[in-house]
Amino acid sequence: MDNGVLGRTNQSFPSTWLSLVAAGRDVADAKDLIDAALEAKTVIDISSGPALWGGQMRGTNATLMMIASTGIAKAMDEQHAHDLVQAHLIEVLSSIGRENIDLYFLSIEERLQEMQISGALIALEEARQEGNVRFVGIAAKDIFATQNVMHFHDAFELLLLDESTDQSGALKHLAKSRRVAIVTKTNDPEREAASGEAILVRVKTPDEIRGILKSQVVTV
Repeated sequence: MDNGVLGRTNQSFPSTWLSLVAAGRDVADAKDLIDAALEAKTVIDISSGPALWGGQMRGTNATLMMIASTGIAKAMDEQHAHDLVQAHLIEVLSSIGRENIDLYFLSIEERLQEMQISGALIALEEARQEGNVRFVGIAAKDIFATQNVMHFHDAFELLLLDESTDQSGALKHLAKSRRVAIVTKTNDPEREAASGEAILVRVKTPDEIRGILKSQVVTV
């Protein structure tokens, strides 16, 4: 997991990140998976269960990320969108027992109205200024809706894409033109990140994490 500066974050991150999968997992199994993830010394995605994962990492200095499905597409106005994002962020921070999260990705799942986008971005900028979020990313669940948001709003340091996503060429080009770092979500632990990018690998067991560690050099 070679470390390198990731786009406009201007910070060094490992090139392989871990997305913890919570399905059917009890507390004891969760602890084993968390211990292995902490050993990897990389970014840990807790989106599948912030309370389960984050709650057991209290007191650690783990680098945590969250993909936020905030429901802003249902917001009635700018203030409503702002409040939905703010409420979700408070919920996540309460779950992990911290005052901040390192990487917070706004999930774009369908085309949004401008007032919904504006309200969400105001809330995220406030969170950034107050130190509750280090870096703001955008997760492209809907490629064209995400492209529309990014075209009109230069507010993100990172772009999260799924490896199975088609028609993402224009979105990648836009991101690279703005030095927005690209993170690719994958099920393949042997996939290598392109230079200046990162991959987010779904992991279910400690052995999967150990396998990744064996195949890659970890730089602290």
